[in-house]
Amino acid sequence: MVISIRIKLFILLIADIFSIFASQIVTLLLLNQWYLNAITPILTIGIFITISWINGFYKTSISHVGISAVKQALISVLLSGMVVYLLGESMQLTLFSSVLVFISVIGHRVFTREYLFQQRHSSAAKTLVYGAGSAGVQFVTASMQGDTYNVVGYIDDDESIRGTSIHGRTVYPSKNIENLVKKNGIQIIVLALPSVSKTERKRVIDSLIALPTRVITIPTYEDLIEGKQITQTENISVVDLLGRDPVPPLDFYLKAPTNNKVCLITGAGGSIGSELCRQILKCDPKKLVLLDISEPALFDIEQDLLQSGFSEIICYLGSVNDTDLLNKIFKDNIIDSVFHAAAYKHVPMVEINPMAGIINNVDGTKRMLEATLNAKCESFTLISSDKAVRPTNIMGATKRISEMICQQATQKNYNNTTISMVRFGNVLGSSGSVIPIFQKQIKNGGPITLTHPEITRYFMTIDEAAQLVIQATGMAKGGDLFLLDMGTPVKVYDLAERLIRLSGKTIKTDPNTQDQGAIEIKITGLRKGEKLYEELLVDADALATEHPKIMRAIEQFIDEKTLNSGVLALKEALKTDDIFKFKRLLTELVEGYEPSESE
Repeated sequence: MVISIRIKLFILLIADIFSIFASQIVTLLLLNQWYLNAITPILTIGIFITISWINGFYKTSISHVGISAVKQALISVLLSGMVVYLLGESMQLTLFSSVLVFISVIGHRVFTREYLFQQRHSSAAKTLVYGAGSAGVQFVTASMQGDTYNVVGYIDDDESIRGTSIHGRTVYPSKNIENLVKKNGIQIIVLALPSVSKTERKRVIDSLIALPTRVITIPTYEDLIEGKQITQTENISVVDLLGRDPVPPLDFYLKAPTNNKVCLITGAGGSIGSELCRQILKCDPKKLVLLDISEPALFDIEQDLLQSGFSEIICYLGSVNDTDLLNKIFKDNIIDSVFHAAAYKHVPMVEINPMAGIINNVDGTKRMLEATLNAKCESFTLISSDKAVRPTNIMGATKRISEMICQQATQKNYNNTTISMVRFGNVLGSSGSVIPIFQKQIKNGGPITLTHPEITRYFMTIDEAAQLVIQATGMAKGGDLFLLDMGTPVKVYDLAERLIRLSGKTIKTDPNTQDQGAIEIKITGLRKGEKLYEELLVDADALATEHPKIMRAIEQFIDEKTLNSGVLALKEALKTDDIFKFKRLLTELVEGYEPSESE
């Protein structure tokens, strides 16, 4: 039921009149003194209400009673008390009644506020806040104004505040969390730890996974600075699950190929390409030249970059196989650094479209590299993949061929252009990444589809990957094959389990049961070309570089004539739709290639 402002005001006035009158009666009874002037009680009430009306005390919402309301009430009490004293009443009676009036008018407001909060929160999800620091307290303060979270208490291992009460909520140690969840029926745990390291954050999250609760987090300090509200909670990101603490970039190598340079990024609208654009933009380039075949993707990254205020951006819509377009790009722009990210990367898609994979990944790389060398650019960097190592799929094999094309070009040392390749694994947030697919499946109630229970993958954040690519370019000497330290490989099944549990869901162990809300993990079988484990090396030993997350490897490759004739033979086999021959030829051309199945 919605009560009008006038009715609320009327009720508040009646409550204040009753509170003041009751305070006067209590004063008279306790002091055994009666007012000398019969009009004093009525006059006191009238003056208090008048002063309170003037100073805005009655404009303060009950739900927001705070220190400002206390100050307003204090002014009203002091002035009305002064009148009582001027009417000839004793100082003792004046002070005693004023104190009681102040306590009563503030007290019934605070009581009403807490009652309303309690009623509002009674149907909200019972919540624990992990972290009783400033962020946690701010979250509870803000959540008290809403009806989304019914905060039961805090979790914090700081001994100086353990056992204390903040906003009426007790601070408990983390060892009590399991009992608290069971005893209070906790549905949500909010992480209020914006400043801890990723390693510590992962440790906390790991300790919560087994609990039957949903785990969410407050925004980061950066998001709060940009205007996000502290109650705009988010799901736990996979970055938190991995717990990778990024290594600060080496400024010299980051700026060497970018600062005051004209940089061309192919595949600029893709996941990696667009992040490369953003990271390069931070290094103050002279100009950004973007190339992509997708109009929507190219438009989106252009608009994103323009918001920074940087306007030296030129977009070209087309393919890396369009020689005329490439010639125009290099003719119209004196390009210093080329970052070649354009490629078809989805394994199942390339597996059933091998010709497209060869044309885009192999021919596209060759044409782009030739255009770069003819223009005498300073550097060319190929974005490669861990799937190029002993590939079991066509996509990975095409990336390995692309690497060999770059290795051969380095031997000729065309115009001293520094050619390098950077190889890394799965990037969180990239298009087609398994994580957003899992999250969407959980949101839809499942099942989560997984190809194999033992499949493992390396994962890296997209911004970290882009930074490392740029730094690798800066430290390249020519023909370098850089390997990014992807950390420890993650079992994808475990990742799926964690995402389910942290969303507050349970895992359905029996697909035939009718367990409401439980999410099934459905094993579908390995897809064509997919392998259980990814690798980052072929037959080389990794060498350390100046950056702890970047390694260097020099690998063997076949001669140019053999490679060129091999690629032609691959195309001829595909033109006759002879997949068996195509895969046999690919086996001869790419060391370690083993197709997942013969046709």
